Amino acid sequence: MRQNLGILVISFVAVACSSPSPDDGPPTADTAIDLPSNPGYGPPTADTAIHLEERGGLWAPSRSEFARIVDVAGTSVTYIAPQRMAQTTIDQSDVATIIDALESARFLDLDSEALANCVPTAVDAPIRTIHVAVSAGANDVLHDMNCMGGAFDDLLQLEQQIFDASGFTAWEAAN
Repeated sequence: MRQNLGILVISFVAVACSSPSPDDGPPTADTAIDLPSNPGYGPPTADTAIHLEERGGLWAPSRSEFARIVDVAGTSVTYIAPQRMAQTTIDQSDVATIIDALESARFLDLDSEALANCVPTAVDAPIRTIHVAVSAGANDVLHDMNCMGGAFDDLLQLEQQIFDASGFTAWEAAN
């Protein structure tokens, strides 16, 4: 038993000692490279598109009328709320913050059809639609805010992060 333990320790030391160090120079075909398991959603680009639209609920007379829209294209952003609209630009870091929030929520993996199967817990809540196109892909999700718990709570948090990082929340409060 002790001989096996000694072999295990020697094997571990041999593997640890043979790992490349930063001083070994650039990687070669024989060098093991640790790649991240998730390449990420990518940096903000001119093609980055994030559209969050809220319709219905107490904000609008009917579900078919919009209540609040934030539309990010690259670093250009359009805010729309009842009877007012503004266009501006935001910093790339703000767009990166939104992309990080999308990635944390695994937005590209969400299935809008699966989210449609819920038992509503609220009455007259709005419907939100999120369209996202980033370097890693695109997805559209419909979020019925009558549904709560689990993924719906995560979506609610993500949507608030989009409103905040895009500057919509501050714009809406000031207007």
